[in-house]
Amino acid sequence: MCLGNYPSQNLPTHFTDEPNLLSGDTQGAISIDNGDGTLIQGNYIGTDISGTASLNSASSAPQTGVTIRFSVTSNTVISGNLISGNSGGGVVIASAGGLLLQGNLIGTQRDGVGALGNGQYGVIIPTGNGNVVGGTGAGQGNSIAFNQAGGIRVPDTGSSFGNSILGNSIFSNGPLLALGISLGSSSAPLPNDPCDVDSVLGNRGQNYPVITSAPIAGGNVTISGTLNSAASTIFRLEFFSNVAADPSGNGEGQTFLGFANVTTNAACNANFGPLVFAVPPGQTIFSATATDPANNTSEFSTAFAAAAPPVVAPPTIAKSFAAASIPLNGSTSLSFTINNPNNNPNAANTLTGIGFSDTLPTGLVVSTPNGLTGSCGGGTITASAASGAVSLTGATLAGSASCTFSVNVTGTAVGTQNNTTGAVTSVEGGAGGTASASVIVFAVGGPPPSPISPIPTLSEWSLLLLGIVLAYLGTAKLRRKAV
Repeated sequence: MCLGNYPSQNLPTHFTDEPNLLSGDTQGAISIDNGDGTLIQGNYIGTDISGTASLNSASSAPQTGVTIRFSVTSNTVISGNLISGNSGGGVVIASAGGLLLQGNLIGTQRDGVGALGNGQYGVIIPTGNGNVVGGTGAGQGNSIAFNQAGGIRVPDTGSSFGNSILGNSIFSNGPLLALGISLGSSSAPLPNDPCDVDSVLGNRGQNYPVITSAPIAGGNVTISGTLNSAASTIFRLEFFSNVAADPSGNGEGQTFLGFANVTTNAACNANFGPLVFAVPPGQTIFSATATDPANNTSEFSTAFAAAAPPVVAPPTIAKSFAAASIPLNGSTSLSFTINNPNNNPNAANTLTGIGFSDTLPTGLVVSTPNGLTGSCGGGTITASAASGAVSLTGATLAGSASCTFSVNVTGTAVGTQNNTTGAVTSVEGGAGGTASASVIVFAVGGPPPSPISPIPTLSEWSLLLLGIVLAYLGTAKLRRKAV
């Protein structure tokens, strides 16, 4: 479909119900020349009606999904389309500028997950400035993935600058070194230069941030780093997470995490962080972009792999009886100590939801009254009088902290009462170990039982020596009788 010299052209919008199917054309699906104020919305461009397969023609010429050319003041909106499976690029913007490309799936299947890449770049802006790819509002970001030549290209043509690339999901583009965002004439990552005074024309060769730290803990990542760019300037930094790093070494941007504004000093430097963002499970590779006040967005930064999350140790538990033995129906104190062994300076060390249960042996019960003393991290201690159990739930301990509490127990049966707790647990550290202790309950009026001393025994050598001595003595006695 080719439209030209007609302002305010609209293509119908039915993406969620019955989308327009614009595919299989030998010259490309949509080409608009000099068509200011055009709305292209809700179409399947390059796919079949299912949105899961390509419907390209057999033409040998690369077929581009959408081409916008020659507009003087574009004011064109391309929104809510599926632009995938084209043998050429997904979207080519070669107009004066002012185009909005928002909320599209470019290179994916209809579900936004499956691969159906375009044969060249997902988006290329060979000419034009002031175009917006994505945005800062909800739903304005595009998903740009699986495109063979790369995600977005702003080449070194001299008239491609001020093109903001914000809030998008850009990932898995190209078979090898294709970049998520590429500025200038090289397909390799553009190196940063001091104070960003290079002569690259594509988006002015905007420098990208450098991430220096990104530890993950508790489902959040804490990102810090630096930016060197034009002096005394405010920049919007956007941060992204990825399942894997781009083979080029520079990241793409699979999941948009959030943003921060920073201002460089007179020496062209700015620090950022620590910035905390929720991060999806399994996405441990981080990247960032920088956008200047003139809307020049950088390439993605060098990919930064987060260190493995620190291992959180479970709590530990110890217990002891105050007395080694008690008379029948007598009492002693039973103490429990819970410890949080975590003390990692780069991690959250607090353990929450700490608890355990201790079922007493049949010869012991909680005394009446229970004599409870102490507490444990705001948790609930249950030790009902005359019951056979003690428990703790919902305690919280900071790193390296501990707590101790005691209850009185009464002996109800004579004998050695061996007592082992259940495992102590916490939300962060999981299950820890158990604790054991024993107390002897003896009959009233009798002495406290004492350990039975073992009967002395002789070693084999001692028995042999004793035998020799006895044999000698017996021989000597017989000789005396003979005399």
